[in-house]
Amino acid sequence: MGLREYVEKGIVKVWDDVYDSSLDDKAAPNLCDVYFKREVSLYTDPEEFFKHTYLTKNMKELIEEITDSLKGKKGSRTFLLTSLYGGGKTHTLITIYHAFRSPEKLKALDETLAAKVAELGRTEVIVMDAYSSKLVPHPAEPYRTEGFTISTIWGMLAHRLGAYAKIRHLDSKESPSPEIEGIRSILSEVKVPTIILLDEIVPYVFNMSRSGNLKDYGDKVILFLGNLAKAVEAFSNVVLVISIQAEYRGEGDIRYEDLYRDVAEKILRQIRRESTRIIVPVSPEDIVMVLRRRIFSDIRENVNWEAQDRLYSVYRDHSDIFGMESDWQSSIGEAGKIVTAKDTYPFHPKYVEVLQEFITRNKDLQKTRDAIRITRKVVRGVLKGKDVDFIMPWHIDLRDKDIRNMVLTESYKEFRDVVNRDIASEDGSLGSVISCSKHMLALRIATAILLKTYTYETFKEPLKVFPDLKDVALMTYEPGTFSSENLQPPDIKATIEEMQSKLPHFAEENNRFWFTPYPSVLEYVEKKAEEKLRGPRLDLYRKLVDYAEKALVGSIKKGERPAGEVFTTRNTVIAGYGDDIRSKELIAKDIQSLRLLVLIKPGIKEEELRDIILNRPEGGGRNFANTI
Repeated sequence: MGLREYVEKGIVKVWDDVYDSSLDDKAAPNLCDVYFKREVSLYTDPEEFFKHTYLTKNMKELIEEITDSLKGKKGSRTFLLTSLYGGGKTHTLITIYHAFRSPEKLKALDETLAAKVAELGRTEVIVMDAYSSKLVPHPAEPYRTEGFTISTIWGMLAHRLGAYAKIRHLDSKESPSPEIEGIRSILSEVKVPTIILLDEIVPYVFNMSRSGNLKDYGDKVILFLGNLAKAVEAFSNVVLVISIQAEYRGEGDIRYEDLYRDVAEKILRQIRRESTRIIVPVSPEDIVMVLRRRIFSDIRENVNWEAQDRLYSVYRDHSDIFGMESDWQSSIGEAGKIVTAKDTYPFHPKYVEVLQEFITRNKDLQKTRDAIRITRKVVRGVLKGKDVDFIMPWHIDLRDKDIRNMVLTESYKEFRDVVNRDIASEDGSLGSVISCSKHMLALRIATAILLKTYTYETFKEPLKVFPDLKDVALMTYEPGTFSSENLQPPDIKATIEEMQSKLPHFAEENNRFWFTPYPSVLEYVEKKAEEKLRGPRLDLYRKLVDYAEKALVGSIKKGERPAGEVFTTRNTVIAGYGDDIRSKELIAKDIQSLRLLVLIKPGIKEEELRDIILNRPEGGGRNFANTI
């Protein structure tokens, strides 16, 4: 029984929203749209939201630490959510928003955590999403309410806390940023535990910096953020949570979005201090559970074990191809979390490994967000096709225009030609893999290898991360597919060997396989040779035509035969007499002194030559002794 049959029988359940392609781009909504209830219930309804949310270890710890801080315990008052786009920052802010406003709904994820949050009683959550000028205005787009206008981020914070009068004199483009004491005066109005959620602040300041008349205001915002982070330290009932487009990769190693680098660095310098807690909401090793939670609502117990047993029984019977049991595991994320087929079911471990690798390395993709978007499309495709036991890397089908455009982004556009030529074109027709005897198997192998290697952009270097034969076999073999198509595991090795001679961009060295955007050395040499021979070949061709004409005309006495003619077609030159090929053949038969010469250009096939020489129109064939 495969995945599709499991779904049809309710043994495995897919969330209804997965079937709606219009919701693919809703993988990560804006915080402001949730706040204003402009999103679908999946995000605005806390009960629905928590059903679809996987609470990562770091997200759980963040909620616990915020709770402890609001209870007056020692700890951080400022929390930085750091990741590049699509790394779960906004989703975590939405989680905090719902968790502290509706702790009873949090029970669906963690009853103990929900009870801890509920102990706080009424908690105020101040949402300041800079994506919306209604929540974070600026001098060019102020917020008008109840007879007055708010022009700054600090003016809006004071208004939301009921203390606008204390800062009204500073609420203008020309005014300086409020000092620490002024901010503390505003925060002193807080009467209940309060969480300030600040999202999209880096793009907000960036846009100010690019506007000539708002650049000074942008600089003041950065100063304000630093003062705000310092001010909250004096209060036991206030915490600040800020999302930043930055990714920490070890001590002192920080990666930024290229566009926002300067602004993000300045903001970090202002708000980061020893007491600041830095949180990475979703780590690479979380991706397995995030995908399972966001795509599948239920997977009946033991189904994953049964699927793994079926898979591993084949692996054991073909250990020469799939390796030993330790080879069947996959390492996910920088921490190297080891997972097996039962842990990732219905995804094969290699699906998660390959997806996570190119999503992380491709700077144009938004990590968890795009991993979910791609997987939604993949799952719909799988459930429409032949039944399978596992979702494989090659199910990220590059024949699908939407998937293709998501994977082959602008930074890797040179691989679009590679895919067109070797794998499949944009209209879905197969490339060079069609010349392989088992072309659908070749298509799957090629797809998996390209997805695994294209972000490395290498030419001739066989990197250790590139798959060897064992890895390719693990990425390719899928029990349901091989059974329905009468394939055997050894076919993988035979097909790879065939691909090496038929796919121009497919490279192999030291038992490592990859795709390169550059043609093979052999193809390059042949192309150059063709260019250099083109002139001499044409010259030779003209001389042969001249020779043929002279040879034909020269053998006929003057006045005995019609004048000689040279007939030229796209692929041939025929020296002879008459109005068409058949009449020339008849003349050749009747006049023994006549010689008919057929000169063949490069590229003509043997069958085409036979059509010229033999009498095909009548279905039979005749050879002439006087025909060359």
